[in-house]
Amino acid sequence: MPITVTCPNPACARASLAPDSVAGKRVKCPGCGQPINVPSSATTTVARPSTVDPAGETARPTAATVTQAAPAKQVGRFVVRGKLGEGAFGAVYRAYDPQLDREVALKVPHAAVLDSPKRVERFLREAKAAANLRHPHIVPVYDAGTDSGQHYIASAFINGQKLADAVEASDGGLEFDRAARLVRELAEALAYAHEQGVVHRDVKPDNVMLDVADRVHLMDFGLAARQDAESKLTNDGAIMGTPSYMAPEQAKGDTAAVGPAADQYACGVVLYELLTGRTPFSGPVPVVIHNQIHTDPEPPSKLRRDLPKDLETVCLKAVSKRIEDRYPDCQALADDLRRWVEGEPVSARRLGGFEKAVRWVRKNPAAAGLGAAGVLVAALVAVAVGFAVLAGNAVTARDTAEQAQADAVSARDLLTGEQERTTAARDQAVRAQLAEAEARKDAEAVRDDLAKAMKKVAAQEYGSTLRMAGLEHFQFDPGGP
Repeated sequence: MPITVTCPNPACARASLAPDSVAGKRVKCPGCGQPINVPSSATTTVARPSTVDPAGETARPTAATVTQAAPAKQVGRFVVRGKLGEGAFGAVYRAYDPQLDREVALKVPHAAVLDSPKRVERFLREAKAAANLRHPHIVPVYDAGTDSGQHYIASAFINGQKLADAVEASDGGLEFDRAARLVRELAEALAYAHEQGVVHRDVKPDNVMLDVADRVHLMDFGLAARQDAESKLTNDGAIMGTPSYMAPEQAKGDTAAVGPAADQYACGVVLYELLTGRTPFSGPVPVVIHNQIHTDPEPPSKLRRDLPKDLETVCLKAVSKRIEDRYPDCQALADDLRRWVEGEPVSARRLGGFEKAVRWVRKNPAAAGLGAAGVLVAALVAVAVGFAVLAGNAVTARDTAEQAQADAVSARDLLTGEQERTTAARDQAVRAQLAEAEARKDAEAVRDDLAKAMKKVAAQEYGSTLRMAGLEHFQFDPGGP
């Protein structure tokens, strides 16, 4: 029998089901991560789904007491062989399909979950969304139906473990190569789904299976939507998905903006979690949603010091707040992860000081306006007559150019980050350098002119001396010529 557990965190207070296999053990709340001691006694109370209701019918998961009958030995044509897992939404069984002689995973929701036609339609939408997807990293759906009022979805049975279990078993994150490879496979699966017009909207490690060969299999398209002709099952302003993996546009409830880029963001969060052992944001649901919208995640290298910079850059690009700052699509993300694994340069590049400042200005326009300061470059004095004066001006110009360069760097990294002003400062520094070079050139010209003048004066003095000598000779030597 499932065991009801309630999160002790007052801000969360999530009531959910835990499988009887964890009775008497300590688990984490699926909403906020708070440790929960699972009681040893079973109960028949079940809870609403752990993901936020896409129709906005429930703002927070609440408990609903129902009578849960023991699972039948056969559902439809499928013969139940054992339970694979159970949660707030329902149970997944390992079953046998005698018609096609193969094992399947049979998803059977709790009776209280499908308590309205809309909920039934959303449940069946999972089968419809995944039915036509044929990709090596997506779990194929074989069948869906109803047996004596009990709905079910039959999909391929993956012998292995959930990616969430692999993360839980790792002590602070997976090996870098493995993490990059797994997320690459996940991104490729999402890229294919997006090409078919399907957006998953609930990408997380709990919805990813790893087979015995450690290959990714994306499953659970329960919140998936078709981009071309989605039925009106969601309301504007409704929040869909799991908070810790939501893109900012998804956390805002902007249904129209939730597209492939939201899946890419969740894929980036999964990479972050595989690298560090934790998601960028955790805590009560309202706090997580606020942070998803307004707060940049802590660089994963602060949690794992040996994390390669290029891999961190790929991860942070995928979880950019603005859609236009992410990769153009999930295939581009997958391609960059392949490049990193194969030792090639990645297309994503780390943000420089100027770009960081631009992003800071976008987030803090008022503070940026107060802190903005232009860079002042002193004008060079006119070249004076004389080599010594011009040489001194050249030194002054050089010092001014160096100061202008320092001011430009300071303005770029610390003050405004506004491209126009930084560019102006850089241009002023260049002009100062050109002025310095011109000063040197003028100084050299004056020096040459002085040298020529000195030679001319010397020549004149020499001629004068000769003339004086001739006069003296004439005066004191009358017999001369």
